[in-house]
Amino acid sequence: MSTPAGEPLTLADIDVTLLAVRELITARQRTGAPIPDAVRRAYRRLRLAREAAAVTESVRGQPEPAARSSSDQIGTAEAARALGVSTRHVRRIVTDLDGRKVGRDWCFNSATVAAYADARKDRPA
Repeated sequence: MSTPAGEPLTLADIDVTLLAVRELITARQRTGAPIPDAVRRAYRRLRLAREAAAVTESVRGQPEPAARSSSDQIGTAEAARALGVSTRHVRRIVTDLDGRKVGRDWCFNSATVAAYADARKDRPA
């Protein structure tokens, strides 16, 4: 995938787009509004594109942030601090943050949490 200028989209670009679409889906679910099939398809395709981009970057020798470094992974408490919310709230939004269950604990990619925090700041009150 690339931008109109022909520049390839980065994993961060795809992650931010996934976050935005996920926010839309979550908001519609909360209000009981139907989620258009086109949005569901776009979300699935973005997830597939993200996986493909991660594989492509790792083949090229560029580390895929979530898979390459455990230091990029944070726990529930650290995610809560970064977002300014309780650990209970982090567990409620675990799917929005692409959390992974490791044993009894949740792990999150720090870049995903940061993107979510930025998106919350940009959202009108």
